[in-house]
Amino acid sequence: INCVYYKARERGANAAQELKDRVTELIGFEVDCYAVINLQAFMDVVDAVGGIDYTVQQEVWMDDVWQNLFTYIPAGKQHLDGYHAMCLVRYRAGYADADLGRIEIQHDFLKAAAKQMISLGNIPNIGQIIDIVKNSVETDLTEDNIRFYAAKFMRVDKENKTLSFTDNG
Repeated sequence: INCVYYKARERGANAAQELKDRVTELIGFEVDCYAVINLQAFMDVVDAVGGIDYTVQQEVWMDDVWQNLFTYIPAGKQHLDGYHAMCLVRYRAGYADADLGRIEIQHDFLKAAAKQMISLGNIPNIGQIIDIVKNSVETDLTEDNIRFYAAKFMRVDKENKTLSFTDNG
């Protein structure tokens, strides 16, 4: 899937649309929308909220010339800035199940980040976060779609870390 996007970009084609088309072929139904997020934006958003508290399940030794990511993160409770959060969510070499382990950590980290981002202490940072995202995301979502998802994001159940897209939840 990554190759589809990058090869289309190299040809000057609409990479996001080609990726949507390929994923549609793979899963058997049409993809509704896309959002391409600049990875620097991920780091900038984490930094904008003052970092994310996260319990690292196993130590991370990141020495990746290809991605220009180099760090050591010990296991245990950590306060991660944007760079170290990026290293954590990009790391896969040390997990027995490689990409699957990375995906699990990514989901867990994003849940922790969402919980901290929707706290009252981050209300002053909302404008900065919106500016970062607006300048760093390519999407075919409409402004109404984005408002809908943002409103739902703000209603994430902090205890259960669940999100409902129904009118009741």
